[in-house]
Amino acid sequence: DERTLTLRRRTRSSSIDYLVGGLRISLGPDSTTPGPRNHITNFTQAAKLEGHKVHMFVTSDVPGLTRFAKIREGSAGTQKTAVVLASDLIRLLAMLWSGGALLATSLKRPAPDVIYERLSVMQSLSSFHPRKRRAFRIVESNGIMSRETSRDRKALVLERLASALERHAYRRADMVVAVSTALADEVARF
Repeated sequence: DERTLTLRRRTRSSSIDYLVGGLRISLGPDSTTPGPRNHITNFTQAAKLEGHKVHMFVTSDVPGLTRFAKIREGSAGTQKTAVVLASDLIRLLAMLWSGGALLATSLKRPAPDVIYERLSVMQSLSSFHPRKRRAFRIVESNGIMSRETSRDRKALVLERLASALERHAYRRADMVVAVSTALADEVARF
């Protein structure tokens, strides 16, 4: 379709803003999330080798949020509901804080051709990007994050709100990249 042709023209040598909203995801050598770190660095290195300019925005690098990258995945399911709810509220505040930081830093740079967001629970960074209407927006899905975090890991109380934020990110995207065909079908149903 026309949007795909536009993306192909833009991606010959384009600028990409790569957004990582996960509070625990860091790209340093002491990362507690080596799987996402490897995926992100491999993707961005490949894009650079193809001649694209890549600007990274990682939530765990935002001042005030760096401490969350040191938290190891653990026993959230064994916490009391009030503790998990407090974590939900922290995620919401982190979304606003990191969104404001993204807005401020993005205004200082030229507009990107592509905004690529690695979706995280209760995060929608591309919603805060000042050039979101001009750039081609891609959202990467590694799962239905709200459901996985709430039901599988029992680390989320405000599932309905998290689901609404996640659906918003998918609906606003020009393209959703799912990591498997089964997930693509699941995202479409979601």
